[in-house]
Amino acid sequence: MGKLSHFGAACAAVVLSMSAPIAPAAPVASGRSGDGPLEALSRDLTARHPKSRRGAVRALAEIGGLEAWRLVAAALDDPESEVADEAQLRLAGVVDGRAVDELLGARGLDSKSENVRVRVAEALGRMVGPIDARELARAIGSRDGEVTRYAMWSVERLAARSLLGGERTTLVSKVESLARSASDAGTRAAALCALAELDRTRALAACASASDARAAEVRCAALVVGMRAPDTAARARLHELAADPSVGVRCQAVLALEAAADRAAVGDLVELLAREPRLRVADRATSALQRLSGLKHRRDARPWRDWLAQLPEDWHPTPARAPSEADGMTTRAAADFAGLSILSDRLAFLVDFSGSMWHPRDDGRSVKAVVDQRLAVGLEALGADARFNLIPFANDPVPWESALVDAKPAQKRRALEFFIGCRKQGRGNLYAAVRTALEDPEVDTLMVWSDGVPTGGFHSNLELVVPLLLEKNRFRNVAFDLILVDAPSGSARRLQELARRSGGRALSTSLDELASVSGKGG
Repeated sequence: MGKLSHFGAACAAVVLSMSAPIAPAAPVASGRSGDGPLEALSRDLTARHPKSRRGAVRALAEIGGLEAWRLVAAALDDPESEVADEAQLRLAGVVDGRAVDELLGARGLDSKSENVRVRVAEALGRMVGPIDARELARAIGSRDGEVTRYAMWSVERLAARSLLGGERTTLVSKVESLARSASDAGTRAAALCALAELDRTRALAACASASDARAAEVRCAALVVGMRAPDTAARARLHELAADPSVGVRCQAVLALEAAADRAAVGDLVELLAREPRLRVADRATSALQRLSGLKHRRDARPWRDWLAQLPEDWHPTPARAPSEADGMTTRAAADFAGLSILSDRLAFLVDFSGSMWHPRDDGRSVKAVVDQRLAVGLEALGADARFNLIPFANDPVPWESALVDAKPAQKRRALEFFIGCRKQGRGNLYAAVRTALEDPEVDTLMVWSDGVPTGGFHSNLELVVPLLLEKNRFRNVAFDLILVDAPSGSARRLQELARRSGGRALSTSLDELASVSGKGG
């Protein structure tokens, strides 16, 4: 089979790294004498072909200056994601103070277009120049939803890089209010993390109520903040939330306990493992204990208790004893999907129906027929206590069911019949498919079959898709297990990062390999 990469637990905070600058597009001849570059590029932004419009955005960003940035901001509303994503990425390079002011106003956070507001709210966090904290506070609305959540994420990233200038009182007050009372759980969670970068003392105080919040995302954020600034109260909350009813919160507790790395944390990890009913959480806890100890015990808690009993009270791990995160899976799984073992009993299968899915192969079978066979194998091997869903996707996701269902024989047959009969075609909208799957609070794992080249939907550029999906998932802790079939090397690297940071795995393989196994009845 293909090359398997197995990654350890994800970082709690998601930080979007700046990419290397892209070479400017070659100038496009305007066809009109006397035109300046801005006039020509302005016309190119209305060209028929998206690649021409995208090239114009790149060239405008290279020119810089207020008028050029105004044109880039206008491209944020382009109907093609490759153009609008390019504009969103390029905004990171804005250093003109007047352009920043306009992005905080009618051309950005106060735009009539929600698409523009959402894109600017995220892009602010990647800017390389300072932003006035008071002006940013004035620009952030109190509306709950994606715009405000992204704005909180931007505040967090800017504060972490010391790029918030001027007086912060108004901004801190607004963020603290959202951290305590925002009705949208994701917004409240993001605000709590932003507050931790602005004022650690206020954030820790807000964690007391957040750890008792009804929404699991908010409780998870309380653990994230506690990891950043541990104190006695935070450790007490961690002990309690290690037994939380939410899988996502328990996964976050595993991360926090491993980060604490003392004897008490090991004790909590061992007890979590002993009572854990979900396969994916147990696997994460076992991996954490292996890294802390250097031992190879698996899911049975008894040898871990024996090891714990002989640890001194002042124990801390030594780097020399910690194994590599790539040592291998901690759980032996009988079920697999396209060669990647299934480490979950609460999962959704996402399959990309774009590209060459319907093209015939040399043996006369379509790519789809190969996928049908591999999915049949995976479904058949699911245990009776598992729950699952199917989400094929092209231009849009097409969920089989609105939520996970029991893996009973009749349900497996019905699911496979749906999948075999599905004739969805179009461009691959990975972004929407993952977001749709994450709407089910029971899901703890996504198994994704993809060619690694999303081309449709609101976002398709992996430089944005990967960090945006990680941000959407950071208070859920769903693992992304990816089967990348004939994916280009650059795309594969970015998607492997998505798997690693989510606590999942990535398998890079080829259709020829999968078809060969399928042809043998695998």
